[in-house]
Amino acid sequence: MSLELQGGCHCGAVRYQLTWPMSADQQSPVVLPARRCSCSYCTAFRGTWTSNPDARLVFSPATGSHFGSYQFATATANFSFCRHCGVMVAALAEIEGSLRAVLAVQTLDQGQNIVLQQSSSCFDGENLQQRTGRRAQNWIGQVSLT
Repeated sequence: MSLELQGGCHCGAVRYQLTWPMSADQQSPVVLPARRCSCSYCTAFRGTWTSNPDARLVFSPATGSHFGSYQFATATANFSFCRHCGVMVAALAEIEGSLRAVLAVQTLDQGQNIVLQQSSSCFDGENLQQRTGRRAQNWIGQVSLT
C-alpha cells in the first residue's frame, strides 16, 4: 500500500512523483517526517527534508535538463535546484552504487492529504563513513531521473 504525491519547483520546469509507503493500518492524513537541517547551507534557505528508504522518487522526463547542482565542501551530495526559478528540490547522492535522495518538503504540491511532522537534525562532527551510512539507511532508496 502506498500514497502517490506530486511536487515540483515554482515555475513547473522540475516535476516529480513521490511514492510513499504506507502500512495497512495507517490513518489519513499521512504523516511525513520533515527534518530541518542545521548546517550552514541548509540554514541559509531553511532546508527541510523528507525521506523514507522504501519510498520511490521519479522526476518527470524533461526535468534533467532543468536541474542545476551545487556541492559544498564535503562534496558528498548534489543539491539540485531548478535552473529557471532557483527552487531547491532535492539532494542526490550515489551511495553503494545506488542513487539516493532527500526531498525538500516545501516543493510538495499543496492540497495533498499529508501532515508534516517537524524535527531538526544536526550532523556536525559526522565523518564521511557515518554520513554515507546514515544516508544509505534513511534516504529515499529508489530514485529515477528519467
